[in-house]
Amino acid sequence: MMQKKELRKKIKILKSGMTEQEMRFASHKASLLVLKSELFMSANVILTYMAMKDEADPFRIITAAFHEHKAVACPRCRDNTASSSHDMDFFCIHEASDETSFYSQFTKNSWGILEPVPLEKSLFSCRKFKNKKITVIVPGSAFSATGNRLGWGRGYYDNWLMKLKEDAESHDCSVFTAGFCFDCQLVSSVPVESHDVKMDFVVSPSGIIKC
Repeated sequence: MMQKKELRKKIKILKSGMTEQEMRFASHKASLLVLKSELFMSANVILTYMAMKDEADPFRIITAAFHEHKAVACPRCRDNTASSSHDMDFFCIHEASDETSFYSQFTKNSWGILEPVPLEKSLFSCRKFKNKKITVIVPGSAFSATGNRLGWGRGYYDNWLMKLKEDAESHDCSVFTAGFCFDCQLVSSVPVESHDVKMDFVVSPSGIIKC
């Protein structure tokens, strides 16, 4: 099995062969599949992300969620230098009247990724959404049809997803995770470790895989 570092490098090369237009079209196609599925239609809450330049972009899902009056939240990383842990929080974002107002809810981190402004009142927790259905749109470097996910090696999503599932169980929320990617990020196998969290679904422009 290809090791994680090698697989990340291979996927990065494959994505670099896509044009910006191809990425936009693929993101749109994958987003439409989500919007037509129970992953979106049955969800009360959509937890998703603001894409980096070479990531499948779920922005269409965000705008549709606002239109359907669903709650939306995005992640913000926080490094605990004392313990070298990599944690993150999700903060709710809101529909805005114009683009400037929408993006005013975000700041860029050191990697140039848009993250929500960390307002305490906007901090997501299942306590605020008891008995609700939550769909998590998860980015990654690579995914397998069995739901295994390769991240970027820092463990942000694995740590957070484990905590989310515990929080959801305490507040009678149902959680479904969906890896969101380009077709070139689908691989036959992903090297996994005990702490890696599997996806319930994997979504690419080619379809939705139930893992």
